[in-house]
Amino acid sequence: MNRQIQPKRQFWAVLTCELRQLVRDKRALFASIVLPMLLYPWLLAGQNKLSEISENQMAERTVQVLYDLSQLSEEQSIPILEAMQAVEAVELESFDGTVFAELEEDAFLTDPVAREEADFTGQRRKLYREILPKESEILIVGHRKFAFPGRPEVSIYYDVKNNNSNEARKRMSSALRQLEGEQKQALRIKLLGFDPGAFLDGGRVDVASEEERGGAKLGRMLPMLLVLLLMSGGAFAALSVFAGERESGTLETLLVQPMSPQTLAYGKYAAVAIAAMATLLANLAALYMCVTLGLTTGANSDMQGIGAMRLLSAMLYAPGALLLCAMLCLALGRARTFREGQYLLLPITIVAAIPSAIVFQPGLPHNVFLAAIPFSGAALTLRDVLQGQLTLAPTGVMVVSHLFWSWLALRQLARQMDGESALVADSDVQKAARQGPARHGKRWGFAGVLAVYVIGSWLQSKDMLGGLAWMLWGLMPLMAILCALRAKKRMGPESSQGLQSGPGYKSLTHELGLRLPPIGMVLGGLLMVPALGWGMEHFLVLQTKALPIPSSMAGSGEAMAKIFDEISLAKLLFLFALSPGFCEELFFRGAVLSSLRRGFSTRKALLWQALFFAAAHASVHRLLPTAVIGFLLGGLTLRARSIWPAVFCHATYNGYMVLMGSKRMPYMDAAWFPYLPYLAIPGAVLLIIVRPREE
Repeated sequence: MNRQIQPKRQFWAVLTCELRQLVRDKRALFASIVLPMLLYPWLLAGQNKLSEISENQMAERTVQVLYDLSQLSEEQSIPILEAMQAVEAVELESFDGTVFAELEEDAFLTDPVAREEADFTGQRRKLYREILPKESEILIVGHRKFAFPGRPEVSIYYDVKNNNSNEARKRMSSALRQLEGEQKQALRIKLLGFDPGAFLDGGRVDVASEEERGGAKLGRMLPMLLVLLLMSGGAFAALSVFAGERESGTLETLLVQPMSPQTLAYGKYAAVAIAAMATLLANLAALYMCVTLGLTTGANSDMQGIGAMRLLSAMLYAPGALLLCAMLCLALGRARTFREGQYLLLPITIVAAIPSAIVFQPGLPHNVFLAAIPFSGAALTLRDVLQGQLTLAPTGVMVVSHLFWSWLALRQLARQMDGESALVADSDVQKAARQGPARHGKRWGFAGVLAVYVIGSWLQSKDMLGGLAWMLWGLMPLMAILCALRAKKRMGPESSQGLQSGPGYKSLTHELGLRLPPIGMVLGGLLMVPALGWGMEHFLVLQTKALPIPSSMAGSGEAMAKIFDEISLAKLLFLFALSPGFCEELFFRGAVLSSLRRGFSTRKALLWQALFFAAAHASVHRLLPTAVIGFLLGGLTLRARSIWPAVFCHATYNGYMVLMGSKRMPYMDAAWFPYLPYLAIPGAVLLIIVRPREE
């Protein structure tokens, strides 16, 4: 009985001790919890007041407009001039706009091919600056008729970075649109006696209640706001109970106590979670008071109808809050100083905020697939409950999955709280041996992804196929060789190489994984390809149901399919199968994985390189399946101690998918074709029984 009670007493002792310590730090408590709550009224009232003042000032400000209507007939120019004169707070002045009219005519009449090469925008900008030698409050309006001789065409020249120029553009555009509508209506009646386009008069009726409208408005902004609020309250607590205690030396006192690491970790985590939840409740209460007092006017006027119970239902975000606290504890539990812990706050905020931004996607359904994604599921649940559309199945999946992710983080935190491993500090030689290669691999992984985004995108913007070839056969091998050459300098002294997880640096060929593997490993990897292709096809079908591809990406897919149809089969396989298969493997599974393996465990090294590999493909919809493929290829590389099995497997897999996508796959109608995925069974057997070559 005592054995069961003792851990509970220890847990409560740790929790109460940490809470007392947090309460004693009144300045941090006030700055992280109370101050944001007090700033809400000032923030909302100030935002509305500033918006009102800005609108009034711009409405009262007089803007100058230069105009030229000489190119139009009197019948066309008089209504336009009258419409411009009817605008308030506008000073009109005529000028000679012949050069602008001629430029517009050239732009319209020029051959389409030559029009793309001509810099008409630059010429317009140059003429604008010549008339306005200084930054000015003037909107230039030039007029010319092109396609329809009887219809005047108006070109408005303005400077987008000048507020007065923008304001003048808005006023003139509004006046000209109103004139256009009136002239259209009058012309129809004059010619036909009625308006044939007036089929019906449409009206809009919003059947949502005032509370539902406010919930929809709040549901789009509250998830991101809660991440910031939870970081405000949870960060100060996590910094205090982990980094602060480690820096002051009091953490060692707890670590030497006869207490399990799990009890210590859970006690500290509970203190951080209580501080974060207190911040959440306090700020929700402050937000409700602002709504009740009518401070949410202007752009936030829809929020006035939110009731207390609906706002309190935002506590369904609690699983997301608990996960964020677990991430804070796990990250800051490694920090040895308070300053080192502060450096980690921004990355944690970004990791939590980016998935929460999913609520900005209009019409995205909340299903069980998205509910399991950390922070995305919590944000979608919060959005639905504020709109009054809570669904039980996705909400249940969200709660279970987020609690599971939190448990995994706390489990890892408990390992960090092990007294012996936490108290024994590594020497400088040990740190260099363990951290140097891993940091080197991560830096080059990030550099490779960034190079693909910047240099690769620029090359492909110039020439799609040629740029792809230059990126794969020029950029990727160059970075792989540089990463491998630099790895030798990151190895540290020879005496410390025995502390590393992987083998030491031997040669450039060895570092890039170019040593010859057993033929059985290559064959085993090839036999796995149909199963990988089958799995990817079915996964993408399921993912499309849960995460539909936006219409904006559909056009790029059609463009890629057109490219596949236009090029020859040999060129298609070379550019989209063989080239990625070798060049990407040389960098990710050769240079990067070799460095990561020396500083990390096998699992961690595989996860990092898979993440880099997936990020380099720059597609949210392909992120997870690409990461899985990268993880498997990394495991194949480590098993074979060579990149060649992964090269052949990667190239064959790409060729399989490209041929399937372009409908050029031979023997698709054969009776035996659906049974190809079963080749994975002998492939797996080969990979298990064939031993890699000795180092």
